[in-house]
Amino acid sequence: MKKIFGIKNRPFLILLTFLLVSTFHISSVFAQDTQQSLGVPEGAIAMLGKGRIYDVQYTNDGMRLAVASSAGIWIYDAITHKALNLLTKHEGAVSRLAFSPDGSILASGDKKGFIYLWDTNTGKHKQRLTNHNGVTSIAFSPDGKTLAIADGAGKILLRDMLNRGTIKKRFDRGPDYIYSLAFSPQGTLLASGSLDGTVSLWDATIGKLQQILEGHESPVYSVAFSSDGETLASGSADGTIRLRDIVTGKQKHKLDIGIDRARSVTFSPDNSLLAGGCDSGLIYLFHANTGEHMQTLKGHTDKVLTVAFSSDIRTMASGSLDGSIRIWEVASGENIQTFAEHYGGFSCFGVSADGKTIVSVGLNRNICLWDATSGTLLKTIDRKDGTHILDIALSPDGETIAIDGIGASIGLWDVETGKREKRLRGFTGDVLSVAFSPDGKTVVSSNNDKTIYVWDADTGERKHVINGYVDRVIDVEFSPDGKTIASGGQDQTVRLWDAGTGKQKKVINIPENSVLDIAFSPDGKTLATVNYTDIIHLWDVETGAEKNGLREHENHFFSSVAFSPDGEMLAVGCWRGLENGTGIVNILDISTDEVLWTFEGHKNIIDIVAFVSDGKVLASRSNDGTVLLWNIAFDNVD
Repeated sequence: MKKIFGIKNRPFLILLTFLLVSTFHISSVFAQDTQQSLGVPEGAIAMLGKGRIYDVQYTNDGMRLAVASSAGIWIYDAITHKALNLLTKHEGAVSRLAFSPDGSILASGDKKGFIYLWDTNTGKHKQRLTNHNGVTSIAFSPDGKTLAIADGAGKILLRDMLNRGTIKKRFDRGPDYIYSLAFSPQGTLLASGSLDGTVSLWDATIGKLQQILEGHESPVYSVAFSSDGETLASGSADGTIRLRDIVTGKQKHKLDIGIDRARSVTFSPDNSLLAGGCDSGLIYLFHANTGEHMQTLKGHTDKVLTVAFSSDIRTMASGSLDGSIRIWEVASGENIQTFAEHYGGFSCFGVSADGKTIVSVGLNRNICLWDATSGTLLKTIDRKDGTHILDIALSPDGETIAIDGIGASIGLWDVETGKREKRLRGFTGDVLSVAFSPDGKTVVSSNNDKTIYVWDADTGERKHVINGYVDRVIDVEFSPDGKTIASGGQDQTVRLWDAGTGKQKKVINIPENSVLDIAFSPDGKTLATVNYTDIIHLWDVETGAEKNGLREHENHFFSSVAFSPDGEMLAVGCWRGLENGTGIVNILDISTDEVLWTFEGHKNIIDIVAFVSDGKVLASRSNDGTVLLWNIAFDNVD
């Protein structure tokens, strides 16, 4: 009998309690028995990381901080900085947040075009609105009666919050991408920043375009009104922040930040300060009246997508693609708190030979080592070299980490010291996959230059350069005995190579798409391949012939595969397609092709699966930015 575990089967987990205006309710809402259970779907032991960050907003009373992420909406206590809850109604990444002026409603928008409205007094989801061209920005009017929604097709919709979100007005700026929206404090004007570098001012009551403000030479990522309604700030990719007089439209100040891009701008509640978050990771603070540069806040290592002042102007929060939320003391510019658990979303992970440790790397560039049974973070290694990592491998003795990335080198890192001991160089292009041999003496890598390289792990010397592909080599794996290297390519072939000589032993032609993932069975006799179709191929390693026929599963597109340690089960990462929009993991009985378990909870395609902890736990990594550990150490009974 198939067991299904998923968020959709646990409605009580998503009926999350939310912020109330009164102090009494604030203390009672969000009560949680354990912090680790937040966001973990049924059947899972733990979630590694909290997803990529896209937006950060304080509640009006400054008591809570809402964070839009690829995993959902995280709610933090703004005083203790503890995670309180996770809202998981969205099927995809949550990219925009907006609180109503009275704090009773939270609106959240995702890239698929869905807007969810949450009642902050009850913690319940109230309504879902749809915008067919996606959601690029949302904003409440000052009276809370209207919600403005912008999209990538140059359209703005005003929805009536007193009449279940029905459309009141439509603004059309043309086919231009709109990045940002802001209502004036009086609610009479709506400003929008666009791809063409202009800021449009709309009459919010009749929907008429009043004025187009020019000056920026690149897209306007962010717009913000001062609380007195006299000044409009706009931040652009052209390296400037411009302050304009609302009445005359004339420029009051041009704040130059050099070659940096102003990704987000916001005024302090008293209009004394203007903050600008930038692509470099820096946050600039300016005197809003004079344009004087006050200070630069340093700490983030990637784009600062959002900045927000607390209501008392004592602190400011910032969210970045580096995977951290930082809390700054405004007066001193000191970074007083960092929520680093998001890690920017994991790009890859590897498993130790004994299955007890998971090593992963986030978009914040740090290497993380986790206990594979509990999901506890054991250690972090700060790389500080700024390159994005595409694959990672842990040596069989657990002492060395091999990481590849964009750039012609592979780094070998010592786990104990946290230092890079060697760089494997001497090739062109970007490395796409890396693996250790079972004895740990050899490293193999595949590249987008159509080549495979084999290295001596002790000396760092190159042993073989393997050619033969006409396109990118996506994945490489050693056989369990270390004598064979299997490689999967974009040319729809799997090739088997002699690991000692580098000579080609066999070519297996794969129907249809490029090979996304390959896996050897524990005895080395079978090779499994998936290529984003609804078929799993099993191949005889000795003959190259297909074994046991085709394994077809309707409406599932397979993207990753792994054998269990006993060789009796096969785990496959699946994607149900754009309409359903969820990633699932299926555990198959190889002898019968029966689906033993289905695990649901990921919100995007699953590109890595691996059995850990003696086969009792399965790890899966998704493009939603998280790694989930699933419990399979129980009897499969009705």
